[in-house]
Amino acid sequence: MLSGDRGWKLGCWGDFSLTAPDGADATPRSRKARALVAWLAFHPDRPASRERLAGLLWGDRAEEQARASLRQVLFEIRPLCEGEAALVSFSRAAVTLHGRRLSTDLANTDLRHLPHEDEPLFANLDDIDESFDNWLRVARERERQLLERPAAGWPSPEPVAVAGPAVSGPARASGRNLLRAVGAILLLGIAFALVRWNDAPLASPISLAVLPF
Repeated sequence: MLSGDRGWKLGCWGDFSLTAPDGADATPRSRKARALVAWLAFHPDRPASRERLAGLLWGDRAEEQARASLRQVLFEIRPLCEGEAALVSFSRAAVTLHGRRLSTDLANTDLRHLPHEDEPLFANLDDIDESFDNWLRVARERERQLLERPAAGWPSPEPVAVAGPAVSGPARASGRNLLRAVGAILLLGIAFALVRWNDAPLASPISLAVLPF
């Protein structure tokens, strides 16, 4: 989510809260409406179909019933949809939250004062619906990990490409040649040792062509 340029502020750690650009409390009254705004805030600037939202929040109801419930929630959040700085807009087909108008406490949390374990993401939005609950559980785990990573001094998630000092191409080639020469000398020593062991003259010189130079 991007920092807002219009002043809407969403409190994510602990209980859900929403503040309007003029500083007034704009938190929706019903938990379903809060859940809708919370989910849209994590999917900004992407129109979400009414069908998807109805299934997310009323998955245990018949389709027509779920759509009617969604219409009631959209009516409830109409104050968020008014004016040039509207946070949410919707049509007959989809609902969209405008991310550039919203800031949250996710990226701006003071690392010296991490949210306590009993202050999870959207603490008052449990038991909304199975689909929403599953999404919220994953979101909580992800945001907690992202928050604690810098505080714990964890390394950057970007892969480290170089594990040791860089070695140039010619240096690597010289090293390989040296190993081959050492191997050839060892083979010659073994061959002569076998000849002396058998007390027999060397029948023919060992061809250097078979050595692994």
